[in-house]
Amino acid sequence: MSIEGKILIVPMAAMAETAGPSSRCKQLVEGFISAGIDVATCRAEDVNYKNIDSVKNYFLDIPMPMGLPKPIATRTFPIAQKLGITSKKTVNSFDQVLQFTGNLDYKYLKKSVESIRRAIHEYKPDIVYSEFNISAIIAAKKEEIPLYTTVSYPTQHEYAHDSKLSKGLNKLLKELELPSVDSALRFCTSAF
Repeated sequence: MSIEGKILIVPMAAMAETAGPSSRCKQLVEGFISAGIDVATCRAEDVNYKNIDSVKNYFLDIPMPMGLPKPIATRTFPIAQKLGITSKKTVNSFDQVLQFTGNLDYKYLKKSVESIRRAIHEYKPDIVYSEFNISAIIAAKKEEIPLYTTVSYPTQHEYAHDSKLSKGLNKLLKELELPSVDSALRFCTSAF
């Protein structure tokens, strides 16, 4: 017996190597396929990207660290990683991780929301699963598609947050006629 429905999985993208979102995405895809659920992904082909056989992947933009222009970010970020500069950075909240990876940059948010909305229009999922991808949350809300997202303890607003870093996010939310938030983390846990 197979379960009917279509799920679009959208993990957070990053130029930095991180096993979390991409490995969980692969496990989710395999689990959904085993349950007979039609699944597609909308993943950036960043350093963490690994093709998943027989699963359609829709284009997702790669965020540039700190919202830097691509030519600068692609040259300086790998050097900063090799020198250990990125591992020495003290992080006090997950908002800072989102800012550092470029996931809170206004230009990136705008482009990635558009990319995910295109994937939704083409794939027509019954649900969007956001692996801590803010753009997926916004796109699902605008397309009126049910959304499922998970958060860990350190990514919760109540654990730690930095309200100063939500400026780009709130600019986009205002343009899309969605309510503003005092933190990206509040946004991710309440999703309106």
